[in-house]
Amino acid sequence: GTLESGAGGLPLTPLVATARTMDTVESVSDHLQQLPPCESCSVVVLDLEGRPVGTVGLAVLASAWPGDFMQALMQPARPIGGNAAPEQAIAHARRYGLAEVPVIDADGRLLGILTGSALLELMRQAHEDELVRLAGIRTHAASPHRVQDAILAATEGWPVAVFMAVH
Repeated sequence: GTLESGAGGLPLTPLVATARTMDTVESVSDHLQQLPPCESCSVVVLDLEGRPVGTVGLAVLASAWPGDFMQALMQPARPIGGNAAPEQAIAHARRYGLAEVPVIDADGRLLGILTGSALLELMRQAHEDELVRLAGIRTHAASPHRVQDAILAATEGWPVAVFMAVH
């Protein structure tokens, strides 16, 4: 199965590969070949109500026997709520050593997944925000280059020195 993303505030993938606990590696592999490429490096295993119960990494899937069931291969899902702040998602991933984090709605159903690249981007933004705060720089949130803009604004009128490296 596949799901469209849609939680506010967290950058979910637009496509998530899903399976059921009693699906075999062979059936899941066949299904994955029918899907367009997706960013996620795992399959989210769902119960009958669409709630994540586990994840199976694609490397695990590729090395398993065709008749193995997803239930035997999966790791605990460890999802986070879709209303979680980015800082909570980062802390959750770190706490459980997750490369990806399934995101659920209020009823526990899968909304999407935070991929490794999305988590890295959230971490980068959090570090940037902390550096700006520590430096006492005020920024405009609408600017895509807010740190650079803030530094330029804060240093406006300062003498500029150009350093050149000689190789």
